[in-house]
Amino acid sequence: MIRTLTLLPASSIDLEIHVKLFPIQLDNCRYEALSYTWATDDGDSSLSSSINCEGGTIKVSKNCEKALRKLRRQDTARVLWIDAICIDQNNLDERGGQVALMDLIYSKAQNVVIWLGATSKTIDSKSGRPVSDLFFDYLHPMATEIRDSKARGDFPASSRLYNHLTQQAAEYVSNGTLTPLIRGFLDVILRPWWERVWVVQEAALGVSAIMICGEKTADYDDFYSLFFQLYADPTHEGGLTFTLLEGFKHQMYSVYLVRERVDELGPATALNDVLGRSRRLRATDKRDHIFALLDIFGSFKTQLPPANYKKDEVGVFTDMATTFLRLLTPFEVLVHATNVEDGSKMPSWVTDWSQRPQFHIPPCDGLYNASGGSVASYSVSTDGKELKALGAFVDVLRSIPKVDESSYRTPYVPSRGILGYQKSCEVGFSLKDYLTGDNIREVLWRTLCWNVDAECHSPADSALGPHFDRFYEALTSDKEMAEIEKKLLEEATAFNDICVHSMPLGITTKGYLASVPWTAREGDRIVILAGGEVPFIVRKHLSDDNFRLIGSCYVHGMMNGEAFPLDRKSLEQIVIQ
Repeated sequence: MIRTLTLLPASSIDLEIHVKLFPIQLDNCRYEALSYTWATDDGDSSLSSSINCEGGTIKVSKNCEKALRKLRRQDTARVLWIDAICIDQNNLDERGGQVALMDLIYSKAQNVVIWLGATSKTIDSKSGRPVSDLFFDYLHPMATEIRDSKARGDFPASSRLYNHLTQQAAEYVSNGTLTPLIRGFLDVILRPWWERVWVVQEAALGVSAIMICGEKTADYDDFYSLFFQLYADPTHEGGLTFTLLEGFKHQMYSVYLVRERVDELGPATALNDVLGRSRRLRATDKRDHIFALLDIFGSFKTQLPPANYKKDEVGVFTDMATTFLRLLTPFEVLVHATNVEDGSKMPSWVTDWSQRPQFHIPPCDGLYNASGGSVASYSVSTDGKELKALGAFVDVLRSIPKVDESSYRTPYVPSRGILGYQKSCEVGFSLKDYLTGDNIREVLWRTLCWNVDAECHSPADSALGPHFDRFYEALTSDKEMAEIEKKLLEEATAFNDICVHSMPLGITTKGYLASVPWTAREGDRIVILAGGEVPFIVRKHLSDDNFRLIGSCYVHGMMNGEAFPLDRKSLEQIVIQ
């Protein structure tokens, strides 16, 4: 049972909004579902507007009011489902129960109507038209060219209009040249709707999704086609355009995982990947980073903790971490725990999915085997605060020379990240020989990229070596920072794109080179948990023998079981809080 809203007609857009609410059975109704952001472009999400509901008043946000005025017809009523109105937001039980129906609500809707907002206020001086209108008019012919090219079997797909867009976008990234088309492109793809975590489900599950921006409309699939052309584009222009996408790319890739990768990955891995992507998206309630995604894989939700708004965020995130320990490869979920606040109430091994990852999340699909194929053994305390796991302490971080932490923080800022790269190269080349007998140059570049190439192969193709040489040459060119940045983008893209900026290099007590979280310190210990794919950095509590998880790491020469004890009896019970 859900409620729908009947939006009554009006002869003028300025007249008061009148609605009626009706309880209905999902199996026997026709309606459209609205997808929008509560907040306006300037961030106002207050319930400062009013609509009339059968003589009473319902408070809504300004953006909701604008969407209703746009959707209202002059002569016929329109049946809609709108979360802020059709769910009693003050009833926690109802909120949780309705969240459990979201997959059905959006998949059974005739259309998902996406309100991006009003027409752009920026006017193209030459045509006299809003720049958002220019891009909407450009989008469909471009997306059609892309789809037609794919249908012919072209790889990569080609499109004259697409190439025109990326050439102008690349000029903007490189030189700041802003054409009317790129103004419109940025105006549309940088709108708040793309950064909202709830829209992943709303866009992915809708049978048909129509986007409205002022007076213009477009099919969501046109944006989808554009995104995947950019995602697969190997050209310099495509790569530079991709850097502009912000929340757009994270939402689109999440939708792609839901639509096209579940059968291949399995629902647990796909959900883990979607959660990882959606950390870069936004939700007013932190718990919604979990609750907004529980229903996207249908019946799989029965294996997940239900949406419960009576639990605090620590309880919700701990429940999900415990569930993923059971459903995923052992300790795969721990690589996402990039929490950096020492005073947080969150256990260090539990991922705060509402925070952007603060350092590198390594791929966990069999690329590494640090524990040598051993079997995991772990337990979680009844209060959810402690993870006890069998493992081995294999080394200690002896030195980790760093520049200012702003060089490593996410999101990546090239002018700052360059300083971190320079310091890491200095650390690597300070070694004269290596325990494995490998050449120091090769050890360095493989550690900088975690030994993974652009195709996600490990070990990385040796052809990357010359690309590292160009990367290193740019870093040490004694040029101004802007010139170094330009050289990295134009001459060393292949290595620059895969180099892990958020993980400075350090040297262990035994002499290994390690890529570690920027929050790591000298004296932190390197542990490999039985059944785990990668090593972790942990820090001993001052008051007891327990540890805090700092994050995963890459240690060259330890990623394939070389350092893990063969004798299981020598392993220790390690308590992480």
